[in-house]
Amino acid sequence: MFTLPAGYRPNSSVFTLCQGSNNCVWLMRVHTDGVVGFARYRNGDASTAATDTTWLPFQCTFLV
Repeated sequence: MFTLPAGYRPNSSVFTLCQGSNNCVWLMRVHTDGVVGFARYRNGDASTAATDTTWLPFQCTFLV
């Protein structure tokens, strides 16, 4: 999704389960190189495709 600037990256990868659109959830990944992405977008037990109108709110806190 985006890359964090140097100095604002975690010392180890961070994985956070986040709420998506409606009843969907998704996994946010923040890697040590600053790359932030998402995976495993699902509704209940079924994987589903994220569209251009998908709601992906997130929050992540870590020490650097």
